[in-house]
Amino acid sequence: MFRKTDPETVAPYLQDASNFSGGRASEVLVPETREELVACLKESDQPVTLAGAGTGLTASRIPLAGVIVSLERFHTLGAVKAGTCRVGPAVTLKDLQVHLQNSGWFYPPNPTESLASIGGTLATNASGSRSYKFGTTRQFVLEADIVLSDGRTASLARGQTIDRPLQLDDGSTVEFPRLEFNSPECKNAAGYYVQPGMDWLDLFIGSDGTLCVFTECTLRLMKTPADFLSGILFIEQEELCWRLLENIRTTSARNINPCSLEYFDSHSLQRLKQKFSNIPDSARAALFFEQDVISQDDYDPCLEDWVAFLETEAILLEDSWFAQSPKDLEKFHNFRHEIPLMINEENSRLGRVKM
Repeated sequence: MFRKTDPETVAPYLQDASNFSGGRASEVLVPETREELVACLKESDQPVTLAGAGTGLTASRIPLAGVIVSLERFHTLGAVKAGTCRVGPAVTLKDLQVHLQNSGWFYPPNPTESLASIGGTLATNASGSRSYKFGTTRQFVLEADIVLSDGRTASLARGQTIDRPLQLDDGSTVEFPRLEFNSPECKNAAGYYVQPGMDWLDLFIGSDGTLCVFTECTLRLMKTPADFLSGILFIEQEELCWRLLENIRTTSARNINPCSLEYFDSHSLQRLKQKFSNIPDSARAALFFEQDVISQDDYDPCLEDWVAFLETEAILLEDSWFAQSPKDLEKFHNFRHEIPLMINEENSRLGRVKM
């Protein structure tokens, strides 16, 4: 166990991407094992705030009082087995992506911040552009070891539903309360996730560190696609872009099945022109699309269907960008990620808080 009390060593834990500067903590505790973490929680008589990678924009890791518990030492990264991988909460998305290279498997959730910790993505049920097809983090968590705020522990797995009490490791149980509320079907990150007969796992995922600490989890992977078909489509009017989105969703074309659809308005394009000077001057909106292609034999038919479809749409086809190589795919993802990066850098420079 590492204990940090000097203000200079505590200060880095009172920062995150929100730029909020009003945090205070008496000390930072850095457990190295689950047992040390349990002891921290059982012995503390102060409010406890969990610290992840610090990439969040809600200042959720910055306390106004009490102690900080950092999970930075929980960095286990297991072997890929039967399309699963066991990881610790301090592993970042980038760590995981590098680990999976050449394994034949990939992890679909791709939140904007690649340096976010896996624990943080579970806590927030992070999504990203590919959630359009693949869903959010919740759909890719098979098991998780957790510690409750009082130090009790449990191992959660798919199939353990809220219809039956949750069995904790010490023999005690937790019952799910009677509720009238169900979470809406649309994308929604507010409050706890509640659906009839859901797994206990689904309650803790997205609870933002208020219900438990994740100490390890098993992630479900997917077979790596043979390729990705991708492009950035430029449009002269925002209304035409909205119409294009609806037409993509409802088209009967067999080979049009995107995993990502991301919209850029005129203000976004104006900012992006600072780094991408080849954005057409007449463009007032853009749409980033990406489609996973399972087999290389499917690539040309998919491309042909996309071209035929787009030729009937009101887009600046000659000025739009289409990926020709993995480097182009990376460039398009950088294009998508550049907006929050530019805003965050500007906020830091001007001392603004973004929350």
